Amino acid sequence: MFRYHLRLQLPPTLNFEERLENMLDFCKKAKVDEVMFFIGCEELAVGHITIEEAKPYVSVIQKASAYLKDLGITVSLNPWMTLGHYDGARSLKEKQNFRRMVGHNGAQAEVVACPLCSQWRKYYVELMNFYVETLKPDILWFEDDFRLRGHGAKQTIKQGCFCEEHMRLYNERLGTSYSRETFVDKIGKDELVRKAYLDVSRQTMSDTLAYIAEHVKEQKRFGLMTGSAYLEEARIYPDFFDSLSSNGRKKPYNRLSPSVARQLSPQQTGRFLHMDALLNRYLTGDKAYCVTEIENNPHTMYTKSVRFNKFQQLNAIPLLLSGTTFSIFEFNGNGAINYDRLAKMYADIKPYLMRVADLELSPFDMTGVNVLVNEDVAYKAKVSSGNYIDDFVDSTGNFMAWFELLGVNCRYNKNLNLKGEVVAIDGQVLRSLSKQQIQELFANNFVIINGDGVETLFDMGLNELIDAKAYELCIERKSTHTFEEINGKEKLQGITQMRATSNFSSGNYLKITYGDKEKTVLTNIMDCYEKVFGCGMTVIGNVLVEPHKTLAESAAPMPYALYHPLREHTVKTAIQQSGFMKKQTFFIQEENVAPYSFEKDGKVILMCVNYSDDDYETLRLETDYEFEECLLITPQRPDGYTPKLRRDGKGYVIEETLKGMESWVLIFK
Repeated sequence: MFRYHLRLQLPPTLNFEERLENMLDFCKKAKVDEVMFFIGCEELAVGHITIEEAKPYVSVIQKASAYLKDLGITVSLNPWMTLGHYDGARSLKEKQNFRRMVGHNGAQAEVVACPLCSQWRKYYVELMNFYVETLKPDILWFEDDFRLRGHGAKQTIKQGCFCEEHMRLYNERLGTSYSRETFVDKIGKDELVRKAYLDVSRQTMSDTLAYIAEHVKEQKRFGLMTGSAYLEEARIYPDFFDSLSSNGRKKPYNRLSPSVARQLSPQQTGRFLHMDALLNRYLTGDKAYCVTEIENNPHTMYTKSVRFNKFQQLNAIPLLLSGTTFSIFEFNGNGAINYDRLAKMYADIKPYLMRVADLELSPFDMTGVNVLVNEDVAYKAKVSSGNYIDDFVDSTGNFMAWFELLGVNCRYNKNLNLKGEVVAIDGQVLRSLSKQQIQELFANNFVIINGDGVETLFDMGLNELIDAKAYELCIERKSTHTFEEINGKEKLQGITQMRATSNFSSGNYLKITYGDKEKTVLTNIMDCYEKVFGCGMTVIGNVLVEPHKTLAESAAPMPYALYHPLREHTVKTAIQQSGFMKKQTFFIQEENVAPYSFEKDGKVILMCVNYSDDDYETLRLETDYEFEECLLITPQRPDGYTPKLRRDGKGYVIEETLKGMESWVLIFK
């Protein structure tokens, strides 16, 4: 199953017939399966809309629905406000005595409701029941303003709610009477306070969603627009979707967000997809049908080209999607305009997307290097400034975003008791484990950590696991260390002593003092005088240390310097020589081509996404896996065919062209 879901607003004040005609024409040409109608969306949002204010929208949607149903197109509803995205100079209406969200600094939202407010809950389920009764939507969608961050005027609600009721709950758990100021200050410094904050936040959202599902009884299917993983508010997505499928309802939908509302470089797009949408997809598991979003805010071709829209659809195949929501036309009421090239493109690629969906793969079928996940990561995350609200950023997906674009197949995994595996673990995730869990993880697997992981080991008194005695933090561009060099005379891409910058876009460097245990220094960090400054990537026992810290988000869109042939070669070599590499490990040599592997029904499925705008006439695939048959599925030939390939000393060479910003799927037997 793969369905196109068009998000559209038909204002009751504008020419209905012409907008209806355009919408129907686009739906037919683009092969749209469903229209998700907005009510009072974005520019036309009037705050928490009343039933009387919504009735004109309902009337228009009822008329449009009859035409859509004649075409076999289902109708769903996407009410714009749940809690409220932002204030936007709107205010509460008469009798809307909602308790509003309060930020960490005491700023109170004008419109955004606290999810625990009983009056808002009563209002919201009454409104939803009105929609269900009058429109009978196939899916009732809850907007992505169902969150505890990024609300209010100028997003004054940065993270969490600190209204009177929430403060009562925090203090009740702690047996304290902290003021908001004191409590907020302690979130970044006191583990018990952090736990109370996150426990209450987790329960707030889970209970609110359960309440809505329980009180909108007649709706048979729900959808939730989740956005990212939201681990900073300790979400557990299976609980969310269990609530939405309760009482015999149909399997719900989760709208993932690729976090790319405007056209970026293909590489940046790939980084965001791996860190946000792919993590969300893994944590959702099989509890919901997942769809992605194609958005070009502010919704014209000036924002995203047709080719980039296509790329975002083709690069999303590892998300194992059941469809896509289109946020491609302005929400202000213009409707579908200037769409012929878009419609043709979507129609052309749909058979490919349906063919991939027909493989019916699960995130749990995925194989490769294990990037560890812990839904409780925020509970013990380190915030150097002590200011959790402003400065905590979840970095769980850093290794996934790095390794995949280096051509190393990976999978997210929250099994923290692995044995005999290759494991990459972010420093914050490592910090969320107990000492015993860490010791067992390092004893039983080949573990890859970065500078944040090294800091974690020192902070927890476990630095002996890498035989490290001390370290010095060297700030990028404020230290004489400037580049990394391969250690030895090995030739790489025709030269010896290949170098990669450590001078910018690589993150701050940890100069580690190691003990006397045997180790292999794969690269050296050099200074501006071409002298050895410290150890670079180093293997100690069954641990690979990559000594750079995660690059701060504000420093650059992505750590470009880490994407380099020297670092690619070193990582792959360390994995190959670890003794822990599995047969179904796949390395791709072409730059920015990401492999995703799955095992199902005796087959190995390998998806390849080209996060470059270069065409590759051949693809070099390093693997110990041997197969007898191979089927290649491409956007141009979705039925599949036997590709030209040949065996070489390290695996296979696929002699077919993988186009820039496109993808394909190989099925091996």
